[in-house]
Amino acid sequence: MNLIGQQVHSYYGTNRPEVSGVIYGHKGTNIVLIRWDDGEREEINVHLIHQVGYRNSHGSQHGVFFSEVFQ
Repeated sequence: MNLIGQQVHSYYGTNRPEVSGVIYGHKGTNIVLIRWDDGEREEINVHLIHQVGYRNSHGSQHGVFFSEVFQ
């Protein structure tokens, strides 16, 4: 699955601002490379990126999300 160019955003609560980014590469089969708008770069397992509207069992929306519904 080619996710290069897919827009993402992260939200980890009030002490870390929400930031947008783009997937710019793959590393192996499960790791994607994200370039955040604040200049940071991150490697993350693609299975940890959630769809829009995801909430964990506690109702939290913290994490990394696709910026639009990915199909």
